Amino acid sequence: MNPGLRIALRQLYSELRLAWATRNSSAAFQKFEGQSELKVHLGCGPDVRRGWVNVDASLRDRENETPEAIYVNHDLRRGLPLPENSCALIYSSHLFEHLEEAVGTALMRDCFRALRPNGIFRIVIPDMPRAFQAYLNNDAAFFGLIDDHHLVGERAGGRVILDYINYAVYQFGEHKCVYDFEKLERVLSSIGFACVTKSAFLGELDVATDLRRAYSLYAEAKK
Repeated sequence: MNPGLRIALRQLYSELRLAWATRNSSAAFQKFEGQSELKVHLGCGPDVRRGWVNVDASLRDRENETPEAIYVNHDLRRGLPLPENSCALIYSSHLFEHLEEAVGTALMRDCFRALRPNGIFRIVIPDMPRAFQAYLNNDAAFFGLIDDHHLVGERAGGRVILDYINYAVYQFGEHKCVYDFEKLERVLSSIGFACVTKSAFLGELDVATDLRRAYSLYAEAKK
């Protein structure tokens, strides 16, 4: 079989499985009508948090799910159908770079709608400007936490810095949009957020692995 056709069929199969698994997900958000202090974790993956509404389209077993940790299996490319003004905090970590720009912007707009006045949207994304600067400075040490298993294929003569840039930008075709703070601030401000600021790592919220801390940009927007 043609390799391109094989990839296309695999992607189609994954999309069909996902569509079936999340076909009734919008109804799950209706039970939050009347709420105003929800904490929502978008694209949670295995990081299912107690006291939060955790949203992800993963088809894997949810080992960390408990009665105290609400989980909604939902494809966020279809938006976030939470009631207006229902959330105090919406958090996402390394999600929006996986969405097409128009889809990501629409989801940010949904976050704004779902947040109550003075609610916070906290977003963590790859820190691409630092990666690009390391490339320009020929700073191979900057990428020292990225193991070879993150990269694709064999490289004759060993790795070069551009291999890490390719991984950071494309990640096997999973990344759809690159952000820096300027772009993020412009998009969020145009949606209506009153204040968009850079932030530092917060241990009570952010993923604490060395890899994430080294290569992430943190920002918050206030409604």
